[in-house]
Order: sequence, then C-alpha cells, then structure tokens
Amino acid sequence: MTKKEEIIRELYPEDKFGYAEKLTLGELEVLQHARKIIEEEIRPVINDHWERAKFPFEAFYKLKEAGIMDSPKLFEDREVTNKWKASEMYNAFLYYELARFDASIATFYTVHGGLGYNTLLIGGSDEQIEEIAPKLRSFEWQTCFALTEPDHGSDIAGSMGKILSL
Repeated sequence: MTKKEEIIRELYPEDKFGYAEKLTLGELEVLQHARKIIEEEIRPVINDHWERAKFPFEAFYKLKEAGIMDSPKLFEDREVTNKWKASEMYNAFLYYELARFDASIATFYTVHGGLGYNTLLIGGSDEQIEEIAPKLRSFEWQTCFALTEPDHGSDIAGSMGKILSL
C-alpha cells in the first residue's frame, strides 16, 4: 500500500466513491496535519469557548502551521493554473474536515478562505493580489462577512416572512 493510500484509508474510510484519490499526496499530508491540529489543539478547548460564546482564535490559528492555505505541498504534483489557489478538490476536503468537527470553525474558515480570499482572486488586480493574498493565506489578515437587513439586523429569516407574504 502506498503512503497516499494509507492516508486516504486513515482519513476517509467513508469515501466509497474514491474522491480522495483525486487529491495529491501533498494535499493529503496537509489535510492529515490539519486533522491532527484539530484533534490535539482545537477539540480540547472548543466546548469551553462555545459555553463562553467566544471563538477559539488562538487554537484555530494553529491550523496555519499545517499550511492549509499556503503549504507548497498544495501545489506539488498537479497542474497549477493559479499560484494563489489550491485545487477545488482539496478545498472541498478541507471544508469537510472542518465541518465534520465544528460548524462554527468551518463557517469561519469558509468566509475567510471562500468568500474573502476567492473574491480577492476573482476581482482583485494583479497588484492587489500580490500585496494582499500572502497576508490572507498566512492569516496575518482575515476577511469577514456582515449582513444586515432593515428592521431585522442580522436576522435574515425575519425578512423572509415579509418577502414571502408579498
């Protein structure tokens, strides 16, 4: 059994369709390291943070040690069409890793790595990307998303009743 097959068997025994086989060894190693950090660094503190309604930033930022956005391993052994963006398959598995552990952790990363970072890559000038992307990938900067609705604040469901009743 190859190292890649061993990691797939360890991380994704439920993958009956073999999607993980599309990941490179480097991508799998980053995911394996991320899972180790989740289990050893984030899991022990997540319930306490939940009870205090606080996000475990210190623990989450340990994921950058795994290189979840900037490890050179993410770009090895595959055709690189964008030097700033990991493969979509890798991102899908990273979101899965985070979501299987905790929805708030997954949401935080999805806003940062999905909405914010991808918006920069799609709409930013080359100069903006060169300046800002490294700061986002290293989590020196983080993106956010805010939504407010008149008469409802961030309760978008409250406005849905009005829309549906029209």
